[in-house]
Amino acid sequence: MSLVKCSTILVAIKEAPPYVALSYAWGDPSVTKEVLLDEKRVEVTASLESALRHLKNSVDSSLALWVDYLCIDQGNEVEKAQQVSHMRDIYATASRVVVWLGVQETIQDIGLAIDWIDHFGDRAHRLGIGRTPARVLRKLLSPTDDHPSGAVEELDQRDISDFVESLTTSLDASRNPHYERLMAALQGFLSVAYWRRIWVVQEFTVATSHEFICGSRSFDFMCLHYALRVLRNFKYWQLTTTATEVSQQHHLIDHKTAIPIDTRCAMSLFKTYHDGKSDLMLLLSRFTHFKSSDPRDRIFALLGIAGDAGELGIVPDYTKTCAQVYTEAARALVEHGFFDIFSYCIYPHIGPQNMQSWVPDWSRVQTRYPLQERITKVHKSSWLQPDFHASKHLGQPTLHLDKTGIWNTALQLQTIEVCTVTAVGSPWETEGHGKWLHSLQVLAMFASPYTCDHDKTTHAIWSTALAGQQLRKEDTKPRISAETIVELDRAVGGKCLSNVTSSTLVNAGMASFAEAMQVVGHGRRTFSTSTGKLGCGPQEIQVGDVIVIVTGAQVPCVVRKRTDIDRYLMLGEAYVHGYMDGEAVDSDAIIDSLLLC
Repeated sequence: MSLVKCSTILVAIKEAPPYVALSYAWGDPSVTKEVLLDEKRVEVTASLESALRHLKNSVDSSLALWVDYLCIDQGNEVEKAQQVSHMRDIYATASRVVVWLGVQETIQDIGLAIDWIDHFGDRAHRLGIGRTPARVLRKLLSPTDDHPSGAVEELDQRDISDFVESLTTSLDASRNPHYERLMAALQGFLSVAYWRRIWVVQEFTVATSHEFICGSRSFDFMCLHYALRVLRNFKYWQLTTTATEVSQQHHLIDHKTAIPIDTRCAMSLFKTYHDGKSDLMLLLSRFTHFKSSDPRDRIFALLGIAGDAGELGIVPDYTKTCAQVYTEAARALVEHGFFDIFSYCIYPHIGPQNMQSWVPDWSRVQTRYPLQERITKVHKSSWLQPDFHASKHLGQPTLHLDKTGIWNTALQLQTIEVCTVTAVGSPWETEGHGKWLHSLQVLAMFASPYTCDHDKTTHAIWSTALAGQQLRKEDTKPRISAETIVELDRAVGGKCLSNVTSSTLVNAGMASFAEAMQVVGHGRRTFSTSTGKLGCGPQEIQVGDVIVIVTGAQVPCVVRKRTDIDRYLMLGEAYVHGYMDGEAVDSDAIIDSLLLC
């Protein structure tokens, strides 16, 4: 097989002829193939070689193409920093961006997945599923008097009904004989490396035209977007609909589990595409599970679409170490009031050296989800939900900014010390709903506010188990209500909490709370405090750790006093029942300066 031939030309972006920009995942750097670049043999990753070969075979003449690996000198740190600063313009100016997902042979039954995406994505797009309140998928799946299926235009009613019936059949294990194959194929499609490469975020979201290619198959931007929305919303409908309701409407036999499809990474790209420029903290939180070959790119790759990058004063600089890049970004975010950055701190650090405990290690896989999510509307700044108010009226603090020019100095914050940890319970275990609830029940026996009041105890246990919240619903992540807690307690039906399983909640029609508890619990453990409060915080928490409220922050944090110097280590955020709405902040509260190292 002959080598793919390429040649380079140097041209200013404004004077460039029409060109295609390639968006792809580099793949395993140890698996390489050769191409001819300006008549010289150059080793590239196998992923890139297959993409170049496909594009070569798809055109009759030469193709003007921009490819990062070939157009940037990967060994020149200064050139890399310069080119990275222009990356947004390069992809935004391209006549189209080709999204290369890889060769079909790497995913079993990939054709089945692409056929499903083509079919249901196209139908959902043509029918406008999700574009109007009457066409929200969950309303079409569960028509009621408030939103009857007949609310859609009469001429479209048959098409809508056929779509709903066809969709539920394809995603029902009891009615679709190829269900297992379909689920494996769709999840395989969504597991390709592309959907988790940090650089594609910018490449994808600034493009004016996309072409998705997987092997010999290509498909439309809108088809893929609508297909992913259908999968996401169908799963949410399963989690929030009782087994009885589903059975009555669509004759489903087994509703114990929702479809095992995770669309979050791919949908994050589409969400960011529609958002436009967002603040850096939102982008960091949205793409925590994305990867890069250079850990510094976890920051640099997002700057081109971060609307506040200039205000934060962060620019790509590959002469700096990873620890320095992460620290300077963290300090800039804290100085601009993004205290939720502490929710991504994991102690102890195992990554870059010389990094302070209050700096998140973005190269590390996150072991827990933050207690709040950043929500945004198009072209607007993000905000946090659920809406907690731990520091109440104190507002933004006056930070003592470091002027020494030393990048890894301690961070000085204004805080209120509210209590200490006096007992810890069990860390979360997979499907450990009963153990999680029971550990809170045991801790509550020794917490003074709850010893003689069953209703208060019940409310505290369920609220803490779920960190006072429910699963996100569209653009809202609501706080849990007293009425919902009563329903949850009723769903248990008098069982000992240690016997509660996810099936207990699913069978009671509260599957979303089974999932919400798992999301909250993962990477955390329960605890009680010197003031008799229940809480859940980082699984590294120990007796003697201190709960503080940073002035201006929405949730409490857990810190640990160092024994050798008068400084503290940041362990992360915590939910403390009874302290989430400013109850610990009163006129007598003492605000101290706290040094984090």
